[in-house]
Amino acid sequence: MRCLKLILIFCIVTLLGCEKGPTITEHEQKVLTDVILTNSNEVTSLDPLDAFHAGHIILVHELFDTLIDPAFGGKPRPRLAKSWDINKDYTEFTFHLRSDAYFPMQIVGEGGPKKVTARDVKFSFKRLLAPGSHSMGLSHFLVIKGAKAFNAGKLEDISGIKVKDDHTITFFLERPVPDFINRLSMAYCSIVPKEFVEKIGKKFAKEPLGSGPYYLKKWAPNLEIVLEKNPNAWHIFSSNAPNRIVVKLFKNPMLAFDAFKKGYVDLLELDQTLAEYWQYAKKKYRAADFRTVQVKRPILWFFYFNCAHEPFNRPEIRRLVSCAVNQNKMNEVIPINARPATRWTPWQALGYAEPPFTGPHCPEKLDPNLFQQIHHPIKLICLNSSSSLKRAKLVKNELDKLGIQINIEALPFSALIQKLVSQDFDIIDIYWGPYYGSLANYYSPFVSFTFPPNGNNFGRCSSPRGDAIYQQALSTIDEAERLNLFYQFEQELNAVPPGIRSFYANGYVLVGKRIKDITLSPFGYREYEKILLNSTKK
Repeated sequence: MRCLKLILIFCIVTLLGCEKGPTITEHEQKVLTDVILTNSNEVTSLDPLDAFHAGHIILVHELFDTLIDPAFGGKPRPRLAKSWDINKDYTEFTFHLRSDAYFPMQIVGEGGPKKVTARDVKFSFKRLLAPGSHSMGLSHFLVIKGAKAFNAGKLEDISGIKVKDDHTITFFLERPVPDFINRLSMAYCSIVPKEFVEKIGKKFAKEPLGSGPYYLKKWAPNLEIVLEKNPNAWHIFSSNAPNRIVVKLFKNPMLAFDAFKKGYVDLLELDQTLAEYWQYAKKKYRAADFRTVQVKRPILWFFYFNCAHEPFNRPEIRRLVSCAVNQNKMNEVIPINARPATRWTPWQALGYAEPPFTGPHCPEKLDPNLFQQIHHPIKLICLNSSSSLKRAKLVKNELDKLGIQINIEALPFSALIQKLVSQDFDIIDIYWGPYYGSLANYYSPFVSFTFPPNGNNFGRCSSPRGDAIYQQALSTIDEAERLNLFYQFEQELNAVPPGIRSFYANGYVLVGKRIKDITLSPFGYREYEKILLNSTKK
């Protein structure tokens, strides 16, 4: 069986090797080179408002600053805001900005460096909340006083955002939201330079400029993105951090692996296809040429139901289809860079103590009469990767036993996302990871008030009871009581599941010998400025 797998993998590599990828020159071996696999993380914009998927968020995090940095367990760290004050009922949040943060305007021929001020902060949030905004970050900030009316075009300003001076800004909320400060670490609310954005308008998506540790030097679509150190950066760089980052955009993961093998790439995060290949190929390579770095990430892969129409608009059908797929069999086909998804949220990976385990609310015997009420073939959308197809076929085989017809359609990531946002699916294989380390954020795709266009509940799966529990948790100040409410919400997801859990993904990165030290962020951020190189690269 192992020989057969190796033969299959060799055939895949041979076929994929015919596809052309980005050219990597000898000169570029002198800089830190990373990879974004565009088969699952296509980069079409670098505007923070569009920061939807991992590849985009990685780059936005390097180009821009948010008020705070994300941290697990709901304990944020300072970033642009050096400190903050919160009133007792969590309705007023005042932030005091750093005085040494600048936008490098000289890079774009707009004079000298411009200090980041509270007016830039307010402008960034007005832009996020503007009428016609399609940013999926919008729904997280409608709790600010006046935000809903501003978004509806009824007001010209947001009354709940007050600028006191250049370095002080206060947010006033309609109700208590203890989680609000954590939301400010989302890439969507990165701070942008007011006058520059007003000047270039929509071109900002391709010509971004922020106060982050790096700035955009070059962008060759589908080939590479080059970042250089921000000459005005306030960030703390390691003693031998890279000054230039070349991010290669590979659609073909095997070509990316070949580039790493030849020493042209310093970092390569393994996707499901590469992880499977690496399991059998790693013995061929010298340990002195690379090392692996792993980190547990709170990323859930699952088969999402489309609850907007038949048959999954019926909770009893969702429950029975979910129960029909044997979880032990699912655990046998998950990638090697994964761990079984025992809950809808990996509490421990988010920095919280694990609650008591409660499995799906499955009956002892599935009711065949309910399945006979599914009259049309189920359209199951998955990625055109061996791992996704393997899990999709497991779902198909399990449901075939019940007489449910499943049609599988395997697509590249960009086409799969189109199916997701247009709701052209019955079941879709997708992943979800939080934008910040909070249970509130992790559970957000499963409530009604995050329906599109400005939310991330693309399956439109929710329940009235779940909505009520979630809403109460958001406004609960006592932490122990809030955690208990989220545990109740987890139980509600087991009772009325939004899909079929597959696995939690781990970060699994191959690191080249040019890198002396690197620490992986559980959120997937690279934090290039903290990387320590073995030798200076020019």
